Amino acid sequence: MNGTRYPWGIASDCYPFATEIADGWHAVDHLWKAGQASFGKGAPAEQEWVTAQKTRLWQGEVDAVLVALDGSAAPSTAAGEEIGMHRIYFRNTAGGCAMPSIGPPGCRSGADRSKGAAASNGWERA
Repeated sequence: MNGTRYPWGIASDCYPFATEIADGWHAVDHLWKAGQASFGKGAPAEQEWVTAQKTRLWQGEVDAVLVALDGSAAPSTAAGEEIGMHRIYFRNTAGGCAMPSIGPPGCRSGADRSKGAAASNGWERA
């Protein structure tokens, strides 16, 4: 699922024993957008910040990503609103997810945690 609250509620109401998955692609996309709002698109600091946050996500350190988002400097009101939207995403969706199944060498795969193709492509919701 893409992180929108609506489908998560339906899934848990209709399928209480289902494993819900938030995909890593959407999470990383949110990081890039927050990095661009904080540092400017293509800035070296943007690349460094996003790389550090992706590493935290792959290690299951979602709380550390939230701290980094909370500490993000917004150069304008519009940038602050943009960063705020991405904070909400991680608090509402990614915050309830376990370590991503696709990450650097040494990470467990989603298939190790749950049988099925969906788990091998995203994050298993805790």
